[in-house]
Amino acid sequence: MSASDSRTAGLYGRRLWCAGVWCLAGIGLVAALVFVDWATLLIAFVVTVGVIAPIHLSIAAVTEDLSYGLLRMVLRWSLRAAAVVLVICGFVASIGWATLPLLGVVAVSAWFVFPGWMGEAGSQASAGEPGMLPEPASLSDEELCGAWRRSFVVLEACRTPEDRQAVAELRSRYLDEFERRRPEAFAEWLNAGPKAAKDAAVYFGRGERGEGRQSP
Repeated sequence: MSASDSRTAGLYGRRLWCAGVWCLAGIGLVAALVFVDWATLLIAFVVTVGVIAPIHLSIAAVTEDLSYGLLRMVLRWSLRAAAVVLVICGFVASIGWATLPLLGVVAVSAWFVFPGWMGEAGSQASAGEPGMLPEPASLSDEELCGAWRRSFVVLEACRTPEDRQAVAELRSRYLDEFERRRPEAFAEWLNAGPKAAKDAAVYFGRGERGEGRQSP
């Protein structure tokens, strides 16, 4: 199987996995509304947001400047965590201990479907191979932000001047793509004095795959 075929198969695999997880999430939320009283759900939701938000903010503030974009990202992930807790509550209330193997299946399948979540950047850092990084044009905004972060790790791991030059040129194309898609967000990001490894996601919203091929 060629590299292009592998990427295509991986894309369809991720989409199928996401569709399955969304279905499970919907079932879990319905089960939570049916089997768990509203007071318990509200307490679980508030406690989760109250715990995750300050932890996420304190960790992110180490490498990020405090900004509206950062606060929005922290809130978004806190709400996602709270939603996951509600889904788990729904499954626990409806199927009991069978929830544990279900979560195990989701976690193990994610390991294979999304290897990047489990340390792909670290393996790239060990290899230091510029070819592991994607070109920006076909990436969504979120994927472009992830590629920007990974490219710094790969740059630090490059063993030859030629590899470092190749990664530096690719990072330059990433920056050009950021500016072409969202010039105002790009200017705000630069004005904040971003570090080389800084996450650009706090300034760039979620986009759709193929956005980079659209005309400005």
